[in-house]
Amino acid sequence: MLTRVAVIALNAYRESVRARILHGLFALALGTAGYALIVGAYASRRRLRVVSDLGAASTSLYAIVVAVVLGATSLYRELELKTIFPILARPIRRSEYLLGKLLGTVLTLAVFIATNSGAINFTDEANITFASDGKILNQAAGTADVSCRSSCSSSR
Repeated sequence: MLTRVAVIALNAYRESVRARILHGLFALALGTAGYALIVGAYASRRRLRVVSDLGAASTSLYAIVVAVVLGATSLYRELELKTIFPILARPIRRSEYLLGKLLGTVLTLAVFIATNSGAINFTDEANITFASDGKILNQAAGTADVSCRSSCSSSR
């Protein structure tokens, strides 16, 4: 029983990953994560809090949208692509089929959430590193500018 459910779950996962709507929603979620980084850059004190809150909210919102879209369109896609007929020709119970579809959708959501959260974390860490390097460079340039002004004015 578990092997049949696992086969159906992996099939549902593969079909959902091939869906172009999932790719569009993933791109939109990454765009929203980029927006969270921009808004976080303008936060004066709690930049990490702003980025994490907006990132978590966008991940949750888009995960809900992905779950609804996948749940609503999975059977229609299987009928359209005729992938359901070989599955129904096998001796399988309805509960096994439904459990496999559910697990495939949960697997797709888990990968979506993990990838989106990882992208937010990765870009946030890179942004912090870049921002701290930029501050160091700005402080060094400011120090050099002040020292040049003082030495230039004293030589006159």
